[in-house]
Amino acid sequence: MAELAARPLADLIDDLGLDRVIERLGDLPHLLTESTAALLQGAPLPVDGVEIALRWRDSGRFTAWLEAAYGQRWNARWEEFGGLPPRLAGGAGRAGSAG
Repeated sequence: MAELAARPLADLIDDLGLDRVIERLGDLPHLLTESTAALLQGAPLPVDGVEIALRWRDSGRFTAWLEAAYGQRWNARWEEFGGLPPRLAGGAGRAGSAG
């Protein structure tokens, strides 16, 4: 933790690739959450990925975005990242929470 605290905040944010992720999300409504939000507020903690939250009503758009970007969703039930459940594959229906 002391090593992270000694590094400039801008370097930690650059290492995360936050600018690239936000740019790729485009106009998709989202909030930065969890450790990402804490880092932006100056907390020197390890962040291994950008964490976002979005509204359920935007989940269809997010599913399409993930499919186009070959992304994987966090499945809380399985506690792992993976592909879309079969009922959601192909952009049909709604998706679960993102992480």
